[in-house]
Amino acid sequence: MKWMKNLALVFGLSVMLSACSYYNDVQVLKVMNVEIVEFSTDIINASVEIEINNPNWYDIKLIDSDLDLFVNGKSMGTVHLAEKVVIPKKSISIQKVEVISDIKDAQANFLQSAMSLLFKKTALLEIKGEVKAQGLMVTKKIPVEIKEEMDIRDFGL
Repeated sequence: MKWMKNLALVFGLSVMLSACSYYNDVQVLKVMNVEIVEFSTDIINASVEIEINNPNWYDIKLIDSDLDLFVNGKSMGTVHLAEKVVIPKKSISIQKVEVISDIKDAQANFLQSAMSLLFKKTALLEIKGEVKAQGLMVTKKIPVEIKEEMDIRDFGL
């Protein structure tokens, strides 16, 4: 009986470790649309459409994030996922991702950048940090660095 438990443990570990070797990086291809859902002096709640390529033979779930948001080089605070996101296996899909940014620490930069956006046609949107993802019961932190020139109309303001 004990050898069966040990065998199950070894089998489980080998599946988990082999799952790591079968992981291909998920790629963010394009940030397509940013819609501001809530805008206040404390937070920005936004819906972001992102084109994502998942080359893996299994779904990937984005479960948490710790991302720094910059607009035109100015810090806008920290961005967190509002809810889990499931990226379908073997697909290039457009995912609508709900994010919340805590802007309390960056209010001076935020006001300055928001005012400067009124007089420009585009803005440089940068997101740096990591996203916690899960696939095949294996959790991994994935570094994220997105730099995208966006049309101001795409911000939905």
